[in-house]
Amino acid sequence: MISADIRAALRRIRKNAGHALLNVVGLALGLVCCAFIGVFIADELAWESVHERADRIVRFGEDHENQGTVARVATTYGPLGPAVLEDLPMVEEAVRVLPYPMLFTRHDGVSIQEDDVLMVDSTFFSVFDFDFLAGDAGGALDRPFSLVLTRAAALRYFGTEQVLGETLVGVDDEDAHTFTITGVLNDLPRQTHLQFEMLGSWSSARMMYGGWIEDPRNWDHPPVYTYGVLASADKRALDAALPAFAEARMGPQRTQTRALKAEYLQDLRLRSGRQDMLGESGSITTVYLFGVIALLILLVACVNFTNLATARAAARATEVGTRKALGAGRLQLIRQFWIESMLMSGLAAIVVLVTFEALLPAFNLISGKDIQSGYLLDWRTPVVFLAVVLAVGTAAGSYPALFLSRLLPARAFRGGTRPGAVPLTRRVLVVFQFVVSIGLIVGTAVVQRQLDYAQSERLGFDKERVVLVPLREMANQFEAHTLLERWRRSPVVEAATASSGMPGLGQGIYDWLVQPRGSHLDSLTMRVLTVEEDYVRTFGMEIVAGRDFSREFPGDATGSYLINESAAQRMGWTPEEAVGKEMVLSFWFEGENRKEGAIVGVVRDFQYRSLRHAIEPIVFHILPNSYYYDFASARLAPGDPRAGLAALEAQWREFNPGRPFEYRFLDEQFDALYQSEERLARLLGLFALVAIGVACLGLFGLAALAAEQRTKEIGIRKVLGASVAGMVALLSRDLLLLVGIAFLLAVPAAWAVLGWWMAGFTETAGMPWWTLALAALVSFGAAWAAVGIQAVRAASANPVTSLRYE
Repeated sequence: MISADIRAALRRIRKNAGHALLNVVGLALGLVCCAFIGVFIADELAWESVHERADRIVRFGEDHENQGTVARVATTYGPLGPAVLEDLPMVEEAVRVLPYPMLFTRHDGVSIQEDDVLMVDSTFFSVFDFDFLAGDAGGALDRPFSLVLTRAAALRYFGTEQVLGETLVGVDDEDAHTFTITGVLNDLPRQTHLQFEMLGSWSSARMMYGGWIEDPRNWDHPPVYTYGVLASADKRALDAALPAFAEARMGPQRTQTRALKAEYLQDLRLRSGRQDMLGESGSITTVYLFGVIALLILLVACVNFTNLATARAAARATEVGTRKALGAGRLQLIRQFWIESMLMSGLAAIVVLVTFEALLPAFNLISGKDIQSGYLLDWRTPVVFLAVVLAVGTAAGSYPALFLSRLLPARAFRGGTRPGAVPLTRRVLVVFQFVVSIGLIVGTAVVQRQLDYAQSERLGFDKERVVLVPLREMANQFEAHTLLERWRRSPVVEAATASSGMPGLGQGIYDWLVQPRGSHLDSLTMRVLTVEEDYVRTFGMEIVAGRDFSREFPGDATGSYLINESAAQRMGWTPEEAVGKEMVLSFWFEGENRKEGAIVGVVRDFQYRSLRHAIEPIVFHILPNSYYYDFASARLAPGDPRAGLAALEAQWREFNPGRPFEYRFLDEQFDALYQSEERLARLLGLFALVAIGVACLGLFGLAALAAEQRTKEIGIRKVLGASVAGMVALLSRDLLLLVGIAFLLAVPAAWAVLGWWMAGFTETAGMPWWTLALAALVSFGAAWAAVGIQAVRAASANPVTSLRYE
């Protein structure tokens, strides 16, 4: 009996191939989107699961309070690791991780700057799980100047993986050091935030920095990542013990503004959100958002299926009446319709499997993932898709089956429904489809608007044509002015400067004590940038009061300051009032220093970090011949940037012939801050197109059926003189009205969700009116295209042919 039902279902699908195609395509589009979103979510949630004890590993961080604002940083300091092992019994193991970029030279003499070098404790491999190709995990990092390479690094430097006992010379900011290779790791797993090319022993860092790196009194420098393994997966006991531990170890004065925190390793990717994190961060908000979008798109696809099936009730009413008159029971009819639904769901699933594999490279490009193909070969794939087919087929086919099977024979022979009528249930389903589609369109427009605002309008500086060159050696930092003078003489360079940090990097800016005179505050901690002359000009900033630093005023190097508008406000002055005010800056440079000077200018506020962070009060000062100049920067003249880069490189090679010329453009650096939002915007746009496409497929099918049901009416109206335009309006009015209702419902819902998302930014572009206009244009345009094609075709048909229609 079931085989007969399957044959009958196949005949029905073949007979109504166009209707079946719309159903299959609509379901397939929804399912393939859900498949990609599901893979995206699974990938995000799987981070750090490569480590066996991931549920018991925590990373320590700090909360720094400064004048009412709290900076949450992912780093701690050298003494913390040994201290937690001594004082906190719930911590079984600890490991410290110190990023330590170095310049290494291959045996053929080629020098390579390695930024992904980590100095780690010997316990690193007992805390984290990485696969060794050669060497012993137990002792690979016991001795000073031991080095473990990844397989890629071994091949890059030696051309082979057999490198145990070989040596590499690395140069830091001062000296050269010879490392012995004690291990080679297999390619690193992608889903961990610990990404590196080389691991050096912590004892190496101790010798290079000096013993003060882990002096129990040193809670200031350098920043270190500290991890601990707990005795149990519950860290509540650790959280309770940390305040007393911090006060005992760091002292009560420090703990007034600094608090130690512990976070689970598995939360670092999605839930941490701290500054200065290792590796890229994701967002649990994005995971939740995409999960909701997947559900909504799947519902849209199921609603589309249901709508098209119920819309054919009149066309199948005679069949239902005939079968009931011949003795078919309701359960038999339900089974028949359910089998048809399952067959179309199965066809859609097959299309999804093939489409998924074909589009996976494009999805990786859009989402920034590196998900490997091969899902078709995994035994779980058929199981998952069988479950999906059963669930979707049942959910999407249940209502049509129940609706059609309950028609009484007498009513069924009369057509079941009034021609041209749109039942309430079907109207609700159409409105739901377009509410989702319009919401996604509005969301895409607002997210893209916020990105444009963050990357251009609110920056407060000009990021175009600015080249950043790191000064990695201390000798170069002391002599930065020599390089700058050479660059400034070049006709392809408009301006050049050096500084401790760059906009967009969020580093190189220090919390130092400022004592303003004539302010309501005696002293305060403020963010301080060390710069050379022409910093404001190089970065295209604006002086709103006073003047810029200038080489024409030699005293600027020893006794002048610039501040931004927020700093003036923080000290209780207007920009104009701040000019000429005196203050004292306390800082560290080869000992404690106090620098007295006057404010000579106020810079318009600018975004030093991303828009997720508030604009901070900043003080600029010059400190000649110091190690605070970590970057040299140049603004290139308009034209081909290659000529400017060539000139910069030529001068660099004279300045430091032993180190390769490294550079990056500021616009690329700053735009990288918004990669996750860029991906979100791209994916939202793609999902919006799919949702509107599925909804319009449904409208197309509904319009076709409506036109088919009203064929004779159309013929009579045309004979009586109705125009084509009037007929098109008649046929499309009801469906386009539903789109209008959906628009009115979607806008406030989208506004509420987007307001929640934009709350993560300190400043927003708002949600301008044109986003609504765009959503209206796209939704009504797509709906009109779907309905209008059918309406025009029906209205243009020959009345004689229409009147003969049965």
